[in-house]
Amino acid sequence: MVGDQWRFPAGDEVLSQLWSSIPFQPHPNEEDGIIWNHTSSGRFSIASAWDLLRAHRPTTNMQYILWHPLHVPRLSFILWLASQGRLSTKDRVHTVNMEDGSCKLCNQATETHEHLFFQCLFSAQVWQTVNNKAKMHWPSLPWADLLQWAMSRVKKKGGINNHIGSLLLSSTVYHLWQERNRRIFCDHHKASQAISADIYQQVRTQLIHAQDRLKWPVQVQTTWNLLDDYAH
Repeated sequence: MVGDQWRFPAGDEVLSQLWSSIPFQPHPNEEDGIIWNHTSSGRFSIASAWDLLRAHRPTTNMQYILWHPLHVPRLSFILWLASQGRLSTKDRVHTVNMEDGSCKLCNQATETHEHLFFQCLFSAQVWQTVNNKAKMHWPSLPWADLLQWAMSRVKKKGGINNHIGSLLLSSTVYHLWQERNRRIFCDHHKASQAISADIYQQVRTQLIHAQDRLKWPVQVQTTWNLLDDYAH
């Protein structure tokens, strides 16, 4: 560079033409700097680099079901895995070492996410029982469609009943998955009524723990037998 002009070797017309096509104005009195083109400030950030490298996928509203004022982390984690089809169901891990790929809850169909939640006769009975006891009405839909329905409902309406419904769903998925694992690895079975009672009690316990920061309507107190706890 001579002054504020770039000088190229004589006869190098290609380089000269290429350089002249770049909209660049040198500033000889300023230090050179590095500009990161993927932020508005021109400064590098880990977040912008990750956003550049990661695969962009359509967003969902699953967070409204997973993370709400009543959520229990271990339940939400299992529900998240189930929503992504990432639980180790037999159709995903079937090997020659396994006797078969049938569902251990009903022994009538191949174990898949769609079957477990809630096409399986056993899991459907549990789901129906806890919904009846909770006085909630979920539509009878395939697993993926049920999640879509729940996401749209919770996002639009929010509210205490939808938070309780989300907790009920995560607790049911968790307990059914636990029962499935008990039957496979421990050869231990629980009746559907016992599992339904465990789910109801888990949701009720969470409501009791949250009653100091959340005010439950009388209907919720009655449905979940909270009136005695309020009295004390």
